[in-house]
Amino acid sequence: MKICIIKITIAILIVVPLNLYSQNLTLSGKVHFRFLQDSGKVYFAKQGEIFDKNKFIKYDKNKKFRFEMSIAKIKKDSIQLLVFSLDTAQRTDNINACVQRINVGKIVNSNAFENSKNITLKTDLLLGINCAAGPLREAEEENKGRFVGSYSFKLNDTIRYIELGNLFFLYKSKFSKTTKENMVEEYGIWDYDEEKKLLRFHIWRQTNNYGLAIYYQYKFEFNIEETENGMKITPKNGKGIITKI
Repeated sequence: MKICIIKITIAILIVVPLNLYSQNLTLSGKVHFRFLQDSGKVYFAKQGEIFDKNKFIKYDKNKKFRFEMSIAKIKKDSIQLLVFSLDTAQRTDNINACVQRINVGKIVNSNAFENSKNITLKTDLLLGINCAAGPLREAEEENKGRFVGSYSFKLNDTIRYIELGNLFFLYKSKFSKTTKENMVEEYGIWDYDEEKKLLRFHIWRQTNNYGLAIYYQYKFEFNIEETENGMKITPKNGKGIITKI
């Protein structure tokens, strides 16, 4: 009996320190989707594999989640992209699936985290960002094609390099410097109110090169004046300088 107790004690002493010093990648934030239940599960799988109903993380009534995986496992299994979804019927290789892809391989192998025992990052899971865009809308067909193109928008000490797309009125911009959450790009849509002569950018999310994303909803509005020298664009609130390139 004493020998068994000694063996168990030794096993505990060996296992516990190993767990204490395990290195993990931890992602936390909120889940966003238009048909989201009050609480539920988000499934995850490697890019190219099918979803397993037993591999999931939970989100609570406040839509908060926490995902944790061993850094050693990510490297050992050569995991590059992890795909997150509410529906196990989604295909992880479908570019139009309602999922979010996070490049965990790029994160754990990044020089930015080489001295970190654990990597803890903030991200939201925006599970509708890759869904099929829906009915085709073209700015050219709606007589708004003159706004399609490139812009620079300087606000305080940050410059946004903006692209307004023709199809689906898509908005995309890159920052001259990263945000406090280390985001480098933002996405949304744009529109033009002919009656009020207002050009609007509706921003929905900010992202970075790892596939992490922050739900960040706001808008910019600009007054449009047609002059003999072309189109004059000025911020409605008077803040910032925007130039069409």
